[in-house]
Amino acid sequence: MKTSLRPGDLLSHYRIVSLLGAGGMGEVYLARDESLGRNVALKILPPALMQQEQRVRRFVQEARSASSLSHPNIVTIHEISQAEIEREDGARSDPIHFIAMEFVAGSTLRNLICKEKTDTRSLLRYLAQAADGLAKAHAAGIVHRDLKPENIMVTEDGYAKILDFGLAKLLERVGGSEAATRASEPTKEITDEGIVVGTVAYMSPEQVQARPVDHRSDVFSFGCILYEAVTRAHPFRADSSIEVMHRILHDEPVPIATINAEVPAEVRRLIRRCLTKSPEQRLQSMKDLAIELTEIVEEYDQLSISSGSGPMSTLRAPLAASRRSRAFRVGLAAVVVIGSIGAGFGLWSLRERMRPGHGAAPFQSMNITRLLSVENLVDIALSPDGRYLATVIRETEGWILRVRQIATGSDVQVLPPMKTGIRGIRFTPDGNYIYYGWRDPERMSYSWLCRVPTLGGEPRKLIFDVDTAPSFSPDGQQLAFARWSLVGSKAALVIADTEGRNERNLAVWDYPADNILGSPSWSPDGEKIAVVHQRFNEPAALVEVVVADGGVRAICKPSQMAFSEVAWIPDGNGLLGVASAWNSPANQIWHVSRSGNTVKVTNDLNDYSGLSITSDSEAIVAAQYHRRSTLWLAPATQAGAAHPIAGEAEEEGLDVVRALPSGKILYTVWHGAYVEVWCLDPTTGRRMRLTPEGLAVFNLSVARQSGLIAFTVYGDDGILHVWRMDADGGSLSQVTRGAGEWLYSVSPDGQSILYMDPVGPTLWKISATGGTAVRVRDGLMRWAWFSQDGDSVVCGAYAQVGGVTRGQIVVAPAEGGTPTRTYETPQGSDFCMAPTGDALTFIRNVDGVDNIWRQALGGGPVEQVTRFENGRIFSHDWSIDGGQIFLARGRETTDVVRITGFR
Repeated sequence: MKTSLRPGDLLSHYRIVSLLGAGGMGEVYLARDESLGRNVALKILPPALMQQEQRVRRFVQEARSASSLSHPNIVTIHEISQAEIEREDGARSDPIHFIAMEFVAGSTLRNLICKEKTDTRSLLRYLAQAADGLAKAHAAGIVHRDLKPENIMVTEDGYAKILDFGLAKLLERVGGSEAATRASEPTKEITDEGIVVGTVAYMSPEQVQARPVDHRSDVFSFGCILYEAVTRAHPFRADSSIEVMHRILHDEPVPIATINAEVPAEVRRLIRRCLTKSPEQRLQSMKDLAIELTEIVEEYDQLSISSGSGPMSTLRAPLAASRRSRAFRVGLAAVVVIGSIGAGFGLWSLRERMRPGHGAAPFQSMNITRLLSVENLVDIALSPDGRYLATVIRETEGWILRVRQIATGSDVQVLPPMKTGIRGIRFTPDGNYIYYGWRDPERMSYSWLCRVPTLGGEPRKLIFDVDTAPSFSPDGQQLAFARWSLVGSKAALVIADTEGRNERNLAVWDYPADNILGSPSWSPDGEKIAVVHQRFNEPAALVEVVVADGGVRAICKPSQMAFSEVAWIPDGNGLLGVASAWNSPANQIWHVSRSGNTVKVTNDLNDYSGLSITSDSEAIVAAQYHRRSTLWLAPATQAGAAHPIAGEAEEEGLDVVRALPSGKILYTVWHGAYVEVWCLDPTTGRRMRLTPEGLAVFNLSVARQSGLIAFTVYGDDGILHVWRMDADGGSLSQVTRGAGEWLYSVSPDGQSILYMDPVGPTLWKISATGGTAVRVRDGLMRWAWFSQDGDSVVCGAYAQVGGVTRGQIVVAPAEGGTPTRTYETPQGSDFCMAPTGDALTFIRNVDGVDNIWRQALGGGPVEQVTRFENGRIFSHDWSIDGGQIFLARGRETTDVVRITGFR
């Protein structure tokens, strides 16, 4: 076969390695990006086809369609351009069109179906992921129109990627903007009415008849792929293309049950709804299809193969991608328990995504059953006998502790609504009591460990200053918990008796450079306590502390994965932990043997937390976390008129939002295992990714005058550093090169950067071009902002007042020195400098609802800015002129699941 490129050829800065494939719309090569040192897939339009105007337009349309989408299940476009071919002998050719895209190592769905004979449940899991990606495309007004198993790749770590948008069509939105209408016009020229496009075997009836298509055409094509996945046969197979098209228009497929009697009725029903001839009677939404497929996969073993049941429950949230927002949730354990530190430093665990992972396939006999689906879930615990589920839910009337009898589904409210936080709940070994942490309303940085009878009764306060849930000794006579001293910079593992007496520190670490994450777990033999231990700039590891002498021994080395929770299996057969690894971007549940070997228990796209295990070691209860958010705009003078930005849809993993001087909006979003920075022009709806693929980006900041952008990222040395780039994404460079640095903010003129070194802990100021840093202030800071003139810094600090640690707002010179003002910090998170420079704004949750509040610099009463009556706000920022507030706003949903057969 004669090809346009040969190994060794150079196209722009891409060195050709080998041919991957060729087809009617071009040739695809494996190439090496010599500027960034990564492999890419390079799709070119050969010179022979460049003379065909329609081919060129379709080629460019593919690039534009795919590059406008950001989703972990859609292949990423890196670059669209033209360049000469430079041969190894120095000869050059005329310029050719090319698309540089993400190189996906794995197998096509066609190979998995036909050659590798992958099991049906796994195929449905991959198709659920692909459906979620297509839903993203449809939400952007893009119809693929050429879906087939060859255009769905499954990576080596089990994630589906949709390829080849060469026939994609941009839809005109009814009542849409002029810009949206103009965007669709080039497509009309590419595929005029009456021209049949697409691969015949997977065409919808409307494609066969050359009628206008919309997203429901993709639903039909996807139904053909589903049919083939469960039967290994095509639904409209025939000897010629004409016969295939006739069958698509007039015939029904052979009933699935006659080919594969093991296919559950729910799967058969879903495929029938996809393959309905009339678009109006077809399944109307690819998102609904993704949700139902996800439920089918999770409940596959419980589905009937004989009954024709109706639609599945709609209570379950769509396939979770909460892994993408996890970076802003995990932090230090103090962030989770105390809730007052703000953004933490515990993102170091994400470095593990860049390393080869360990573990095996999930246990094939494992069953997962949903017990509860709820918004604003704070904590869960399972009773040792498995009969009761305790939950803490933040509702409008306050924090509610309930106990559910799992067998009957009946609930008992154990405590009256509490106006301050409840979390860290645990049943006693005999199941008679629930211990919980309750935030002291007079000293909000502290929690009491309290106890209440399981089915209700008089609560009792036991121990002051407890920062995690307790773990009980096997005999039920002692308990263990973690305590952090924010001012004294110590993290301690503490044990006491169950009445709250005889406290003693079993082990002490230097905090925050050394830290305990999550709650401890007492071993079944009573001799050891397992904890998740983390050193700054290292992934979190499992260690055990000997009860007799406080000695510490590593259970699982930090190089294997990054843990956030741990629980001993009561029969002594190792531990269960929640951890992330390179080949699983989400927090998954792992089994850890006594020798430290790890095996995956779960293997999906959900994000797990809140482990509880029954005393017979037969069942686990955990929470699957899910967040969806979108970009909102609120006029500063009419904050009650807040509304979503036109054309914006809910997105999974959209977190930090920042305003550029140009009026454009920056935001971060998860893409697979990484966090990317994107830029949105709210006037045109156009968006562009600013950071290259492969960076895990955190804690975004923008210079309000110059537009300089800074963020934290893992460097090549595997350590957190501060990086910067221009407002258009250019001039990306590393600023700090120390032992580990965490960005706080950029000065308004873009000349200086504030960052935190947690090892001190110390706040530093450095030039945006690098160089020698200036020490600003010692001590742990929650956040720090430059004043308008850049001469001062305003930061959230901690101080010992009246024997307890309290949050403070400190105003100090930017060059270091004695603070000029100090006053008490209001309760809230995501503190931001108001554009006037005379106030801070922040997120505060009152009665389960997030709103933006304002605190004048110098103190005084806080003022409410926005007036939302429901929902969550994850991030906010002000437009440069102060006339608008930009918000990342949405909802959090949690599924509580019970897992059996996991060993």
